[in-house]
Formats: sequence, structure tokens, C-alpha cells
Amino acid sequence: MAATILITGATGLIGFRILLVVLAAGHSELASGDRFFAVIIPDFIVDGIFDSVLQGITHIIHAGFLVPVPTYELTT
Repeated sequence: MAATILITGATGLIGFRILLVVLAAGHSELASGDRFFAVIIPDFIVDGIFDSVLQGITHIIHAGFLVPVPTYELTT
């Protein structure tokens, strides 16, 4: 079974470098066009937000995290 890798934070500085390393390591082949795709998760705190994304994933590299912005106020 080929590895299907989920990289969180691939649009960020560290996550993008990890993506480049993963692609350079040979994980760039596409099988039926469904092994390499982007997913935007708008709200990490919603229960079950990753459920559909994790189907078929064999490896996870978690490099995504919230970066506090001084002018941003979290409201509930």
C-alpha cells in the first residue's frame, strides 16, 4: 500500500519546507488523481472537522498551528 500523507500547515513556512522534502523523497506520484490534494480547514476547534480528511491517510505530519496576531481577538 502506498503512503498517503496528510501535512497540516503546508502553506506555512515550516509546513511548506516539509512538503518539499516529502515530494523530493518520492511521494509525488499521483494514483488516480486522488493522492495529492489540498484541503483548507477553516476552524480546527470544530468536533470531527478532520473526519472526512483522514479517510485513507496512512501518515500525518502536523506542522500547522495558530499564530497569535496582536490585533486578533478570539470571540466565542
